[in-house]
Amino acid sequence: MAEKIKLNPKGSVIKVSQDRAILMICIGIALIFWVLVKLSQTYQSEKSIVLSFRIPQDQSFVQAPPEDMIVEMAGTGWDLLFEFFSSPSIRLEYDLLDRSAMGLSQNQLRSDIQDAFYAKGLQVININYDRLDLILEEKITRSIPIVLQSNIRTASDHQLRKPPVVNPALVEVTGPISLVSQLDTWPTDSILIRGLKNNVVEEVPLYLPPGEIQINPRSVAVNLQVEQITQKSLFVPLHVVNARDSIQIFPRQIAVTCILGISLYDRINQSDFVFQIDMAKASDDPSDNSLPIELVEQPDSVRNIQSTPKTAKFFIVQDSTLKTLERE
Repeated sequence: MAEKIKLNPKGSVIKVSQDRAILMICIGIALIFWVLVKLSQTYQSEKSIVLSFRIPQDQSFVQAPPEDMIVEMAGTGWDLLFEFFSSPSIRLEYDLLDRSAMGLSQNQLRSDIQDAFYAKGLQVININYDRLDLILEEKITRSIPIVLQSNIRTASDHQLRKPPVVNPALVEVTGPISLVSQLDTWPTDSILIRGLKNNVVEEVPLYLPPGEIQINPRSVAVNLQVEQITQKSLFVPLHVVNARDSIQIFPRQIAVTCILGISLYDRINQSDFVFQIDMAKASDDPSDNSLPIELVEQPDSVRNIQSTPKTAKFFIVQDSTLKTLERE
């Protein structure tokens, strides 16, 4: 008779669990040895350098020290890991209270950085600056006008009521006298506005200064006032200049149309325009008695000026004839 074999499912589960635990322990031990081996090898990495200086309050750097100094360093993974967790950057401090200039060669920088490492097993490979020449100069503060850099376009049926108003209008600029004394204005960042229909106040930052110059404030408020536009028509007298003889002209008035803001409609009149003909430009040909009409004065607040006619005729008359014409 065949022998019967009984299986124990629970025993199989226990055996499989023990095998998995042993496998995970082996993997863990192997991982630890792998990490230890890797961290014992040599690697290269980079770290930022922060420069700090003690200088007199009434002095300023002619050229600001760099803010992007980087050191390339080499060492074991353990040293680099320790250095990374010790500090995100290396800080170097220098004293210029008793001197007006200082030169830092690359060798000195390498030595100072080497001494500043938390992990002493690290070595400096390279620095992204060969030399730093630091020169101090008298520091002054001046207030200069702010110039708005803008590209503003209103909607087609609107225009700016007046030029943009910048508040404050002046900026305080502080820095070395050789730089600050040459500044006459300070620009804003450029602003771009399209289709403007309503009054707005925009906060605009000022142009970012170089490291050796400080400005206050760093932004301004720009007030933009907008209004609708309309068309106005009027008649303007025609003037004659450089006339050596008594002359009569035709026409005596010019029909003018222009585009202007509604607020200016009642304030703009014919006296704001000057049209003329210049007799010094008259032809020597007696049969040619016409001259172009020139617009020599106009209000700054109007645009799209159209005038009719474009030329005028002149007639030279004697004094007696002129008196007769004037009586008529």
